[in-house]
Amino acid sequence: MQNESIPFDPVRDPAALGASGALDGNVAQFTQPRGPDLLRRGGALDAWVALRARHGVWPYGRVLVGAPGPLASVAEDGAPPARGINFASQDYLSLAAHPAVHEAARRALHDAGPHSAGSAVLLGNTHHSQALETALGELLGLDQLVLFPTGWAAAFGAITALVHGA
Repeated sequence: MQNESIPFDPVRDPAALGASGALDGNVAQFTQPRGPDLLRRGGALDAWVALRARHGVWPYGRVLVGAPGPLASVAEDGAPPARGINFASQDYLSLAAHPAVHEAARRALHDAGPHSAGSAVLLGNTHHSQALETALGELLGLDQLVLFPTGWAAAFGAITALVHGA
């Protein structure tokens, strides 16, 4: 069957994994599908994803079990969790598990409540974010500093500044 898992362990048999074609290509090759038939346009991506999933190398069906850390447990499609080095987290300095970070998060939740961290234009600022902007500005020797709630917002802000010559 097309969606059935392949009966080999990709960790113990890397040659078979390489020969399968499941490691070939990347998502970028599917970014501009062409043709009038919308369903057929996604066919190549669907086939590539299915091939990778059958060979156990499609990362997006996995679920993190517990808090992220340098080591993490990950479950996939009802299989028992596997534990290993976490190369996928954005907690690069492993601060998420630090007791001081936990305490600061508890205080912020108590003081400000759960917040959307939206744009500063739409009531996204808090006294915490303004204090952080001030402290970072002083640390970096900058008169002005703006925090963005996401990387996407920061990129959009940078592009907007470039376009408008700011």
